[in-house]
Amino acid sequence: MIIDTIFSRLKERYPPEKFGSRDPFRVLIATVLSQRTRDEVTDRATEKLFKKFGTCSAIASAD
Repeated sequence: MIIDTIFSRLKERYPPEKFGSRDPFRVLIATVLSQRTRDEVTDRATEKLFKKFGTCSAIASAD
């Protein structure tokens, strides 16, 4: 089926490991950060953010 071929090619081109996580919220945050920064900066910032806060609830309630 053509959709299977499309998904297969997308997975080859953009492996989930590239984002360092399969957690959709974490990928979303990294994507938003990446709009204004280089990938290296995005990766470090995302790691620091999730080490400090851990969950989306903790991020939402942060000062």
